[in-house]
Amino acid sequence: MNKSTKIFILLTAVILSAVIVPARCFDRVIMRDTGVLTGKINDICDISSRNGKNTDIAEKCASLDLYWKNRKVKWGFYMNHSVIEKIDIEICTFESMAMSGDGNLNGQACKIMRIFDAAGEQNTLTLMNIL
Repeated sequence: MNKSTKIFILLTAVILSAVIVPARCFDRVIMRDTGVLTGKINDICDISSRNGKNTDIAEKCASLDLYWKNRKVKWGFYMNHSVIEKIDIEICTFESMAMSGDGNLNGQACKIMRIFDAAGEQNTLTLMNIL
């Protein structure tokens, strides 16, 4: 192998590592964050289905809102902003429905989970997403 071939292989490995490593880290962050958000949403649905106190629902909604606002900023660095905006709108709608005691809260929760799934699939490093 000549020197230029070795340099080419080395540079290719460095460039691929610079892309793959951060992408895998972002995948893990999204999976972790969506898991936490899903848990918080399910907690609110459980309290609502048991006809829990509005103060309990308000506390859980505040916790969800705070967690999401922190994640929204971080996700903005590596996720499509239209997806973040969609999640933001759906979470706001969910919180509003939870506070008003709307009976279709589980449907809204399901909608948010589907957006999480789609967002995770769009940002996962796969051959389809690269091409």
